[in-house]
Amino acid sequence: MEALCAAIRAAADPAPLILVDGISGLAAIRLRTDAWGCDVVVGGSQKAWMAPPGLSMVSFGPRAWQAYEHARMPRYYLDMGEARKYAKRNQTPATPNVAALYGLHASLQKMIAEGLEVIVARHQRIGDYCRAGILALGLGLFADPAHYSNTVTAVSLPPGVSASKLLEQLRTRYSIICASSKAPGLDVIRIGHMGYVSESDLDEVFAALREILAS
Repeated sequence: MEALCAAIRAAADPAPLILVDGISGLAAIRLRTDAWGCDVVVGGSQKAWMAPPGLSMVSFGPRAWQAYEHARMPRYYLDMGEARKYAKRNQTPATPNVAALYGLHASLQKMIAEGLEVIVARHQRIGDYCRAGILALGLGLFADPAHYSNTVTAVSLPPGVSASKLLEQLRTRYSIICASSKAPGLDVIRIGHMGYVSESDLDEVFAALREILAS
């Protein structure tokens, strides 16, 4: 993101707004929003924040607020200006997801106690652990090595192995939920390793994959 933001800002004056999808990265991978010039960043409570789904974290920089002031698109439910106005009073424009907020509060307390740098290092360690485990099974890593993610790993499967059937076996035989690709025609499985996920959790995934592939 640092390199992308620098390239975008160097390519045009004024530079277009830089909107960052940080759903699977925030709270696990360092993102220097202001220093790198990210205008808008979006996160989700259900990922590395270790909280129930239902909350989205959004940050707006100065340029994003300028764009907001000039925007003419009608909005109501997602009016960031209204959200900012209510936030100054520690409120929300409409009824909040209180249960999810309590869950996020508990997670944030744990994260503060652990410390951000330790959290980032932990995700690096478990990301490396997942990738090593996948390679040990004889499977492939879909991502370019220069761009591995420390929160999710896309696994390339051997010829003739169906991702959908493999995911079904993981779910029905071992109660393990992994994900498919969002890209049409791309037959990979995705393993999330963020937040609460530990090395022992991944060991269970590796053991299940080993048995399924052997059969």
